[in-house]
Amino acid sequence: MRRDQAIEWRGERHRVARSRHSARHVRRRVVALSAVVLVGGAGIVFGVGLDGFSGDISGGGQLTFANEPVRLLDTSGSGTFDGAFDDASVLKAGTTLELDVADRRIDVARSATVVLDITVQGVDEGGDVHVFGCGRDRPLTPTLRHESRNRTTTQIVTSLGSGGRVCVDTDSDVEVTVDLAATLPEDMFDMQRRRLLDASETDVESEAVVATGRLADGARIEIPLGDSNAVPDDAGPLLLTVAGETSGSVVVFDCALGPGGPTMVAGDEQVSSIVSVGPNGPSGGSLCVESAGVSDISVDLVGWFAPGAVVAVDGDARLVDTRPDGETTDALFRARGLRPAHATLQVPVAGRAGVAADASAVIVRVGAWGMDGAGQVAVYAADDRESASSAVPNIHAGDDIGGDRVVHRTVIVPLGSQGEICVSNDRATHLTVDVLGWFTQPADPVMNDATAPSEVLTSNTPEMSSPATDAGSWGRCPAQSLFPHWRMVAMYGTQRSGVLGVLGEQDPDAAAVRLGELVEAWETSERPILPAFELITVLATADAGADGMYNLAASDEFVQEYLDAARRHGIYLILDLQPGRSDFLTEAKRYEKFLRQPDVGLALDPEWRTPAPSRPVGGSVGYVTAEEVNSVSAWLADIVREEQLPEKLLVVHQFQQQMIRDKSELVEPPGIALNIHMDGLGTRAQKLDTYSHVHVTPPWSNGLKLFYDEDIDMYTPTEVLDGAFQPVPDLITYQ
Repeated sequence: MRRDQAIEWRGERHRVARSRHSARHVRRRVVALSAVVLVGGAGIVFGVGLDGFSGDISGGGQLTFANEPVRLLDTSGSGTFDGAFDDASVLKAGTTLELDVADRRIDVARSATVVLDITVQGVDEGGDVHVFGCGRDRPLTPTLRHESRNRTTTQIVTSLGSGGRVCVDTDSDVEVTVDLAATLPEDMFDMQRRRLLDASETDVESEAVVATGRLADGARIEIPLGDSNAVPDDAGPLLLTVAGETSGSVVVFDCALGPGGPTMVAGDEQVSSIVSVGPNGPSGGSLCVESAGVSDISVDLVGWFAPGAVVAVDGDARLVDTRPDGETTDALFRARGLRPAHATLQVPVAGRAGVAADASAVIVRVGAWGMDGAGQVAVYAADDRESASSAVPNIHAGDDIGGDRVVHRTVIVPLGSQGEICVSNDRATHLTVDVLGWFTQPADPVMNDATAPSEVLTSNTPEMSSPATDAGSWGRCPAQSLFPHWRMVAMYGTQRSGVLGVLGEQDPDAAAVRLGELVEAWETSERPILPAFELITVLATADAGADGMYNLAASDEFVQEYLDAARRHGIYLILDLQPGRSDFLTEAKRYEKFLRQPDVGLALDPEWRTPAPSRPVGGSVGYVTAEEVNSVSAWLADIVREEQLPEKLLVVHQFQQQMIRDKSELVEPPGIALNIHMDGLGTRAQKLDTYSHVHVTPPWSNGLKLFYDEDIDMYTPTEVLDGAFQPVPDLITYQ
């Protein structure tokens, strides 16, 4: 089952104020950064990459990026940017390839620090790949760890070695591609790779390494930063890599400053961390490592940033935690539930957790918890763009990170014009985002005004893209529009009675499982599928009730039960209204607190909007005017704007022309996806005839209901997708 989801969380009722000058400044100068870190590899420290920008890589004292990755090596025979290394073949186990970088690019100095995208696919077995400057010591921690036949991609920062080359060293047969993505200013980062602590080995000979053996629960190790580690007094924040395993958690910090949040937790394989230095300076201070639980880990110093280039965020600076018990530094984006597949979360960063309002870029650690299969998470600047598509290969099927496993990766990512980042995931998962530091200076000027994200946690799933975002609309993250990017497949009904629809034939969680099986037949390469519950929330009745409105409204607890189940399974929730003698806006306002959520839409059923109580027992079909529909859509649009929500679905059911009076006057305001849903039943000929009369043309979308019991020879998914109904409906509902 692929539980795709079109939802983008554009933020809660919180906005970080930024001056117009700052917003323009950031938009002009920082959109050029994007970040890449991948599940499956263990060697990433941090990555900086860029896609979609014109112009060559050039030297100088600024972060500088290519308009697209420059292919330096491809052992598959697809070629390189200059024809060099075109004859390279599979790298054999035990070999080291010296790869020219500087001499192939006159604008890259031999002593440059470069950003490289590395993609590896094991031929027969898993293993480790190290990428480093030739002539320099090979890092003890591998750049990338891969499984047998799985393709894994990561991005690294490394100084070039002798002759301006990097070396690729492998202990197993692998296919490799290497792309040059960017260069860093020589004075921004001082790379000094060395091991500081090794708890898995007790016979380490280097005096610079603290060899402890296994760390017991509650153990605290202190590592001097002076002496043999020779970290200078003027060093800025340290960049560290922690690798290995722990049964609990590990925190690494400057002893003078005290611990913050955990650096590594159970399930991690390798994480990186930014550690600010205490008042005594690095050479007079110490690094502390504390273990809660038993830990077999190593700690490597990668290097340090120039003083003033990066400001480290001290303590626990969590911006997002979607887990049920999640907490964040300011109570925003906490405990919001499982992120459904193909969801995009827009996260305000500037002004939170001590990040300056005019910060140009940030270093964040992103965690995927219990992802339901091999998947990817992308992190990138939140700004207007036509699409968001992955720029690096996917991991081969089989790299499952499900269960309780967590994968953390640390990335450098620019801030959008409003100080925000986008976090997209293509498989259902819980997410955490911690900010580790922020950049004080602007990046190299943007060379054009478009950008695309790179993968942070990759999978075997197709590249994700989304339709164009209106520059004047609500958001700058992708996946703004429900349609035509997604196709929605829903189950209709209520748990009050199985007679009222298939959704009510089982409890919510069982319904989610059944829906997952149902949508498999609709999955094609054309569009991802967004599963949905259409829950009858206000039910028309033959009994007038206490208020004389001839309807029965579901309790908030009842709706919450379905919303909770929907979020557990990555499903969109649609609240269906059958108002009886009441009006749609009045009934919709009963559930305003739910409609202020990003994953809840609304459906209006005019069949049951009746001026007399006879309809529930067989009277005439009701109707709604365009004016009433427009009043509901305008109210919903206000909610979308106030809450900075993604586009919200508004369905209007119809199977007779008279059910929507003055239909040509319907309006689709910004932030609303209006869907005219044909829910007529009968023979195939009758359904085609009804659809031909009620369907609409863009910008509105179309829906179709399929009845298990009432349809004669019900249409199959293949027939619908092959064009039996024109245009092919965007929303298919089963009753």
